[in-house]
Amino acid sequence: MTPTKTTTIKRKRPWRSLPCPGCGAKKTTREISYGYPASPADDGKYANGGCCPLLDQAEISCVACEWRGSKEDIRIFAAPPVVLTARFLEAMNYANAQHAGQIRKGTNIAYISHPFGVAGLIIEAGGDEDQAIGGLLHDVAEECGGEPRLREIKKKFGSRVEAIVRGCSDWLGAKEEKKAPWKIRKAEHLERLGRANGDILLVTAADKTHNARAIVTDLDLIGPVLWDRFNATAKDIVWYYESVYDLLRAREVTSILLSPLSMAIDAMKQYL
Repeated sequence: MTPTKTTTIKRKRPWRSLPCPGCGAKKTTREISYGYPASPADDGKYANGGCCPLLDQAEISCVACEWRGSKEDIRIFAAPPVVLTARFLEAMNYANAQHAGQIRKGTNIAYISHPFGVAGLIIEAGGDEDQAIGGLLHDVAEECGGEPRLREIKKKFGSRVEAIVRGCSDWLGAKEEKKAPWKIRKAEHLERLGRANGDILLVTAADKTHNARAIVTDLDLIGPVLWDRFNATAKDIVWYYESVYDLLRAREVTSILLSPLSMAIDAMKQYL
């Protein structure tokens, strides 16, 4: 009888050869196992041990420093920096022209500061030029003309950017049309986000992170009176941000964006 040959299959771990985002050392990252410690049973033996992974915990840790994060974070850290071309500069000028005269809600801050901030976060999170342009233009259709503006974006910047802007918009009606109530629009947008691709999710994460941090800054400056600026209650606003965060976390969007978003949401709750 011919003996059975046993083959050991090694799992591929391409992230192991990449430098740690915390200290830059190579081959120091390890997968983290979460679980309850073993406990003695009635017969004196140990039971109930083993791994119990949690979705909201880090996947990877570094043995050379205290860094913890995800495999995606390591990939982003090691990737070559995105090189922005004249298309990005054209998109900046286009966004600036479309949002000219608009201000951030309840302030005298030029609205264009928000799309510029979103694009910056996308680049910091390893996004490419199309994704960064999508961040620059993510509010153009919703705030500046609806479907006709989307057609213009597709012609100027391509179908991928147009798809990002469409996916990030919760309203595409003309100016004279009345918007649906806030909570209905947000619920419908959350439903669409559940089917969205990675481009839309990354830009959405950057958008919500930038907005949430701005809300927390203003709450620190002027207190709960800030909530009066919005067409929704404070509890509904926190519900929306938590719902977006949960969806993005389930779809494994990078913690480079989700960590600050989570901290901002926790800070918002202190003012409910």
